[in-house]
Amino acid sequence: MMLTLKVMNVVFDETVDTHAPYCYASRNEQRSKNKPLLTKGILTSIAKKYTENGYTIKEYKTYRNKLTHLKEILK
Repeated sequence: MMLTLKVMNVVFDETVDTHAPYCYASRNEQRSKNKPLLTKGILTSIAKKYTENGYTIKEYKTYRNKLTHLKEILK
């Protein structure tokens, strides 16, 4: 009985390590966990702000200002 439990634990640990390895969070991920006000939607908007979508300068500044204003409200 005890031997089968040890074998099962070893097999389970190997399976978990293979399919879901433990990894450390990067510094950016650690910082984002400390800022709960940054919701998934806001993070998506921030990412969108930095992509090249053919924005004119005026459109970019308007989007940036709206996003900054929204973040200030959430603080």
